[in-house]
Amino acid sequence: MSWSPGSVWLPQVNNFFKSVGPGYAMERANDPETERSRADYFFDAFDYTMPVVLGKPPELWYSDDWGVCKDFHIAGSLTARQEIYNSSFPRWHWRLAAEQLVYSHFDRYVRGDRTSHIRYEDNTVRQLLVAGAHDDFQFANIFPATQFLADAMVNTPGRSLFLAKTGHSIHIERPRYFAGEIVKFLAESPAPTPDLSFLEPLLLRRDPGGHLHLVHPAAASASPRRAPARARSSPLCVRR
Repeated sequence: MSWSPGSVWLPQVNNFFKSVGPGYAMERANDPETERSRADYFFDAFDYTMPVVLGKPPELWYSDDWGVCKDFHIAGSLTARQEIYNSSFPRWHWRLAAEQLVYSHFDRYVRGDRTSHIRYEDNTVRQLLVAGAHDDFQFANIFPATQFLADAMVNTPGRSLFLAKTGHSIHIERPRYFAGEIVKFLAESPAPTPDLSFLEPLLLRRDPGGHLHLVHPAAASASPRRAPARARSSPLCVRR
């Protein structure tokens, strides 16, 4: 499961200045839809020049040396969001942003209690911690923050992967290489059989008579699946 990149920062809510970010996002998540909501969302998400960082949000998504490909993907993202925008979208966007900014691996379970464990200390699941060297914009500095977290997680199995000449959106800039590294990581150690018992209440099927029956997770996982559709992308804008 992927983490929010913001989770590698020190806790935002423990700092008055930094807490403005998640606080603003939560306020926006509760805004009612008005005639200006659509215009306000696209201004904030694509055109607003952020103070301190001194850049617009999309400019931080990709490596600066990606040239026309960076512009291509930013334009594509704008078009896609214009097409799917609805009254629920900005509320989802801002609520998700707020939750991503609130959580930190460096936070303590009991905030303010120095005897309480730091969250990353109890992370014992194998991790592939990844960051791109060009994801190092002023104030955000996600790349060095990820390196700092990797050095601190001495009790966590797994490994880190730091990519040169790569920005924030690793899965878009280097899809083939990144996918290959994920596959190698998954094959490095046999994964334990997952406990799917918590899914049982959700695994229901209706019989020909209209009655609902619980389906055992093992049986459900054995059901045939449709092959995923092949994603399309510009062949000129894919790094290996």
